[in-house]
Amino acid sequence: MEKKTFTLIDLSEAPVYQYLNLNKYARGARALALADSNSLVLLPKHRTVVALKKLYEAVLWQNKTNIECLWIDNPTYCLDQDILASPQYMKAIRQRLHKAVANGFEIHTMAHQYNPYFEQWMQQMGVPFISNLDDQTWYNQYHSKALLHRHIQTPNEPSVIERYVPEVKVTQGFVASNINQGIEAFRRLKDLGVQNILAKAVEGTSGQGITGLEDWSDIEELSWEQDDYIITEKLPVDTNVLGAEANAVILFHKQKIFNPPHTMLMDGYSMDGSIMPFLSNPQQHKNLFKQVNPLLKWLVSTGMKGDGGLDFIFSENEAYLVDNNLGRMSGTHLATYFQKSHVSANLPFIYFKIDYNQQNIEEVWAQLKASNLAFCSETQTGIFPIFYLQGIAGVMAAFAPTNLEAHHMLDLCAEMFEVKVA
Repeated sequence: MEKKTFTLIDLSEAPVYQYLNLNKYARGARALALADSNSLVLLPKHRTVVALKKLYEAVLWQNKTNIECLWIDNPTYCLDQDILASPQYMKAIRQRLHKAVANGFEIHTMAHQYNPYFEQWMQQMGVPFISNLDDQTWYNQYHSKALLHRHIQTPNEPSVIERYVPEVKVTQGFVASNINQGIEAFRRLKDLGVQNILAKAVEGTSGQGITGLEDWSDIEELSWEQDDYIITEKLPVDTNVLGAEANAVILFHKQKIFNPPHTMLMDGYSMDGSIMPFLSNPQQHKNLFKQVNPLLKWLVSTGMKGDGGLDFIFSENEAYLVDNNLGRMSGTHLATYFQKSHVSANLPFIYFKIDYNQQNIEEVWAQLKASNLAFCSETQTGIFPIFYLQGIAGVMAAFAPTNLEAHHMLDLCAEMFEVKVA
C-alpha cells in the first residue's frame, strides 16, 4: 500500500546567493508552483505574493485538498532565518507536521537547496522526514562548478570530472581564485589558441556572473571578493530548428532523470527559460547521452540523492557540459514540478521570464484571458503565471499540444508584455 505523503514546501533563498542581490521575496514565492494536495507552503507575506496565491486558489486549487499556507512576516533574504528566530513560526510548523504524522502521513520536504538554517529548524520539528535535498557533506563536496575544470594553480592536475568521468567533454578553461590567477588563466588560454573567452562565477546562477572578456584587463572588473571564477573558452554553438542556440538541460530528482530533456532559451549569457521536449538532431541526442549516463552513474556512486541539473551546449554536434546545478532545484525544476501537479497530460511546454513588469497579477491574468491565452484546466493548455511579483520578477508557463504551438504562445505573450525572449 502506497504511503500517504504530506509535503512541507520551503523555497527560501540560500545564504550563498545573498551577494547576487536576488529579490528577498523571489525564491520563497515560487513555492506556490509546487503546492499540491496535502501540503504546507511557507510564504513571505508580501502583497504581490498574496495576490498570486489568490490566483492559484481561483484557477488551480479548486480540485486540490488540504493545501495550507503559513505567512512569514518581515522576511530577510532568507526565510529560514526568520523561522529559526521565531518561536511562533516554529510552533505553528511543528503542530501541523505532528498532526499530519498522527493522521498517518509520511513527511516530505521540498526546498531549493541545502541551507543550514533550514536544517537547524527542521531538525527541531521532532518528526521523521524525507528530504529532496542532498546533505551538507555531499553538497559542500560536489555542488560546485569548479568540478569541471582544473585550477590554474595546478594546471597539470586533472579536474574532478576528468578524473572520474573522462567521457564528459568540457570547454577549455581554468578555475581562478583572484585577479592574478584570472589573468594567468586568460593568457594560458590565449597561448592555447582560444579566440573567445568568458568568465563564469563559480556560484553564479541563471547567467548571473557570466562576462565576456575582450582583454585580460577585463578580469580586474570581476567581483573577486565574492566568488572564484572559471576563465573558459566560448565555443561557437550550433543552432536548432528555431534558429536559437542548440543546448540541452538534463533534470533529475533522487537519481531519476526527468524525460525528455529541455532546451534552454538564452538571451546572451542569461537563461530566460526552457522548452520541453528539447530540440535536437539524432547525432546530438546520441552524443549527449554518451556523456549523461556515465556522469549520472558516477554522481549516484558519490551518494547523490537530491534534485539537480546538467546544462550542455552543442558545437559541431558534440555535447559539452557547461554547467552543473547539483544539490539544488533550478527554474526548470519549478516548471516541471508545476506540470506534474497541475497538468495531467505530458504536454510540451515552455517557461520564460517576464521580469520587472509593472502590471499587477489581476491585470496580467485579464490580458491573458482576453487574448484566449489563459491556462484552462479543462483543455490542459494555455499560459499560467506560475510565479509573478509585480514590478519584480515573473515566470510564465505555456502548455500546448506541440512545441511549435507552445513557442507561438510564448511569442504572443512576449509581444503582449513587451518582453524580449529567445
